[in-house]
Amino acid sequence: MKEEHDNSCNRIKGQLDSYLKDTLDPAQSSFIEKHIAGCPLCSAELDRLENHIFAESGTTKANQEELRRIENRFAFKVSENLLAVLCAVLVGWYGIFGLLLPRIFADERMEKVEGMQYAIQDLILFTEPGAKIADRSGYVGYGYINLYTKGAFESNLVGGGKKITEFDWAVPIYWGKSDFKRTVRFEGKGMGFSFKNARGKSTLTDKWDQIESYGNGTRTQIALYLESPISLEEMERILRKINADSNECWMALDTGDLQLKETFSTAVASMPEWGFPLYIPLTPATADTISYSSDGKSRFMHGGGGDVYDLRKISEYFKSEMKAFERSSSLFDDKSLTEEIRKINNFLDSNPVKIRGAILAAPSSDILKLMDETGITRIDILNVDFDYSSKR
Repeated sequence: MKEEHDNSCNRIKGQLDSYLKDTLDPAQSSFIEKHIAGCPLCSAELDRLENHIFAESGTTKANQEELRRIENRFAFKVSENLLAVLCAVLVGWYGIFGLLLPRIFADERMEKVEGMQYAIQDLILFTEPGAKIADRSGYVGYGYINLYTKGAFESNLVGGGKKITEFDWAVPIYWGKSDFKRTVRFEGKGMGFSFKNARGKSTLTDKWDQIESYGNGTRTQIALYLESPISLEEMERILRKINADSNECWMALDTGDLQLKETFSTAVASMPEWGFPLYIPLTPATADTISYSSDGKSRFMHGGGGDVYDLRKISEYFKSEMKAFERSSSLFDDKSLTEEIRKINNFLDSNPVKIRGAILAAPSSDILKLMDETGITRIDILNVDFDYSSKR
């Protein structure tokens, strides 16, 4: 046993120099430390080597241990300072992007918020025939980098179904590109329609008979196709003739020979049908020309609060709002959409507004008054319901 112990000590002593220089692997160092803890001879040899090294370097073991303590305190202080710097950076980031920049760019941010709201509103009103806002919970939310908005709108289909379009939009406050997501789903068995691509003539006699079968006390919404574009005065005559419900009417705009796109690169709007409703909300573009209702609160007006069938005045609001839409459409980051709106605006600047089709809603008995109109080539029945009120 003594011989084995001596051999072990000899091996340990031969490795002490490497141990002090920290060149051994962890397993070897751990073995030496356990041996030294139970071997006075090797422990003494380790002390001798340490003192020899300290003597050569001009320091004592106590000094060396003090240096180690100083190094540890220094490392702790550095870590503490780095943590403080990191916290300061985070606080500074929040102060700059969460407090300072939003205040500096408050006007720009509010302009973008309003621009987003009105761009979506105009997109709905002017490219989706008969569309109405369906999700009243739509909102604009604030982030440090982006503004967010989401919502939905719906329109009736031929046969009584509905088309639901939902959007989710993020617009950068300071820099970067916007992100617009648009999804479409359908409810019911209805089918879509297009004023641009109407195929052939419907059997008008059968449609009139169908509407007549609904009887009194019902209201019918139809898509009306015309043989050729008509003037605003002529369309206004038709509206008055059937006592149209101005809340549910939409005019398809005649754009002459303009070559317009069928869709846009970012799918902001697919298969757009350009036109306008009779029911146009107030925006900064039209607020100075539309009077408020008597309660002073309503932001939704018909023809300046006067004649709900005054298409000339309503078309002027439409043209004014299209100018604003040209500017706000840049938030979509879709140059083709902005260029399309500009093209239409240039056309409207040099040509009178004409109507090539319409969505009309009125009591079924009044819709039948259109039977003697010679310019109608086709009608599609979109919706039939009880006529709950005669209020227009």
